[in-house]
Amino acid sequence: MDRTRDPFDLVVVGAGIIGTLVALLAKRHHPGWRIALVDRSLAGHGATLYSAFLDVPLGATPVRRALTERSRVLYQQLRAELPDLPLRDLPAVFLTSEARVQERLDGLVRDATSAPRRVDAAAALALAPPGFRSPEGMAVLGEVRAARCTGPTLVTTLLHAFLARPGSVCLEGVEVVRVSSEGDGSQRLTAHDGREWVARRTALCLGPWLGSARAALADVPRHWRVKKITALHVPVVPHPDAPVVYLLDDEAFLLPQPEHGRFLFSFRSEHWDCEPEASALRIDPPDQARARGILERYLDVRGLELGGRVFCDAYSADTDPSVEPLAAVPGAFAVGGGAGSGFRLAPALAERAVYALEAAGTGR
Repeated sequence: MDRTRDPFDLVVVGAGIIGTLVALLAKRHHPGWRIALVDRSLAGHGATLYSAFLDVPLGATPVRRALTERSRVLYQQLRAELPDLPLRDLPAVFLTSEARVQERLDGLVRDATSAPRRVDAAAALALAPPGFRSPEGMAVLGEVRAARCTGPTLVTTLLHAFLARPGSVCLEGVEVVRVSSEGDGSQRLTAHDGREWVARRTALCLGPWLGSARAALADVPRHWRVKKITALHVPVVPHPDAPVVYLLDDEAFLLPQPEHGRFLFSFRSEHWDCEPEASALRIDPPDQARARGILERYLDVRGLELGGRVFCDAYSADTDPSVEPLAAVPGAFAVGGGAGSGFRLAPALAERAVYALEAAGTGR
């Protein structure tokens, strides 16, 4: 990056799933742009490292529904373009109370691979975790295809595709500590070691740090909140063709991870306004109690030693992610607010960011 002092056409700060896709899609749209992807750690080792890497056709709000629909199209395109992309299909089933069946069907995306409908519970759950039971008064929705990442190499694969294009660079282990306006529509980025670069456009893809003290690097408005994202590792060996089981009324799901010999049980934590520092986060007793309270309605987990993972994400008031221009730094945008669904929504959100960055470069 130091070989030339000419401005970069785009600098992306944050090399998680969203930032890496912003860089890749921008390069695909504009092969001639000089683009730098910068991360204070290793690419994919922030919040993305803790992701469940699950894509299901579920959209709780109109914005999230539109992003889900578009992301599924873009993931299919990426899979065709990058045969090594470690994405695999799996069936998905959804449990909900009888009274909410139509509401839940309305919230599921219909596309070429999914036509959600009510299905027979016994057949749909035949390959669920051994001993899984559907409580009385619950309906089961199926005929849905989901996708999951089967390894930690997703961001690496996307990064290699980006770096294979001329004029692309990734700088790891460098923290951007300040983004300021140059007054001519460009931005000056200052690193922790004093290095500086000028960019015509800047995308801040900070993940949960959008709602943390780190957002002060570019005067990002503090209307995002940070919430803990928690999941337990349930040591029950899945069938190779096991579905992901979504417990909609409990805001939880059981994801088979046969490569690890377990299910991942993701559930909602109510721990808000934490700092995204992995060493300080734990699955605490209230989390454990909530998780077991949900699990025990469906599965006998007595006697099982449950480990897990915990990190956090940024949430807006309406849970919709966004591409937000920064008033204090023209040409710079804050991109994120995945609300725990960053992997599912990342391609479409990155595409929207690229469109906004294009417009910024032309003064629109």
